[in-house]
Amino acid sequence: MMYLTKKIRLYALLIALLSTCALQAQNAETHHFINVWGAGGYATLLNDVPYTRAVGGPGALVGFGYELNYKRFVFNFGVEFDYKYVNISRDDFRMDVDMIDTEGDPLVFHYTFTGFHDNYSMGYINVPIMFGGKFRSIYFLVGAKVGINLFGGATTTSHLKTSGTYPWALEEFDNMPDHFFTDLDLKDSYPIRYNLNLIGSAEVGYLFPKAKEKSKFSQRLALFVDYGILNVHQRVSNGNVVGIPVNDNILNVKLNPVMLSDQGLNSSFNPFMIGIKYTASFEIPVPKRCKCLQTKPSNYFKGTKAKKRK
Repeated sequence: MMYLTKKIRLYALLIALLSTCALQAQNAETHHFINVWGAGGYATLLNDVPYTRAVGGPGALVGFGYELNYKRFVFNFGVEFDYKYVNISRDDFRMDVDMIDTEGDPLVFHYTFTGFHDNYSMGYINVPIMFGGKFRSIYFLVGAKVGINLFGGATTTSHLKTSGTYPWALEEFDNMPDHFFTDLDLKDSYPIRYNLNLIGSAEVGYLFPKAKEKSKFSQRLALFVDYGILNVHQRVSNGNVVGIPVNDNILNVKLNPVMLSDQGLNSSFNPFMIGIKYTASFEIPVPKRCKCLQTKPSNYFKGTKAKKRK
């Protein structure tokens, strides 16, 4: 009975050692990292507003997070700051308004707008969740990001030229500042709140060789694409894209960004960004739990055999 008890204990000890060694073998294929990244590239605000063009502008990402590597599989998540400064241009246009001049004569007053464009600033906090794989020196990631708006704004600029046509005249009157026929550069700014964004994201890149074989530091460089799936427009309007004064100085014209105008009220605005991303990875050391080769089991065998002979 005592021999059976010792045998059970021996088997339990061997199972514990094998389990620990198997876990250690699994840990050899599993690596944990803290990632820090920065990215920059071309950004734009895609939209379907008539007579506009999404010109775009610069965009940048800065973030950090956790990454798990198991064999070729890669999973990571983190937090990043997302900033875009993008341009939307509108085609040149003219508005004609019936008026009475200072001498009581009727005329058609012409407002001609050229170089009309909006500059939108967008600041978001994103939470990315990405999956992918590594194949030698190449890797890829695909996933999604949830973006929460921190701040935003728009600055609208345009050149305005005014002129007038009288019923009795064959030509337009212009370049007469005393009669309000002149040239002006207009500029107006507004704060904007953007909606929650869901971003589809993908990146593919190159894994740089480590400086030392056992180094815990690694680097990679990638091409990435972010596309905003949701419409970030809150569907708020300040009126027409230009506000023509009524019973006021006829040159006191107000500009509205396309996103805050009647023309863009029912339109979709989707952020888009493509660029280069650099990531620095710092492997988290994982302490070894055991050593598979021990002297105790062999001593245990010797002890049991010696007692059995007696």
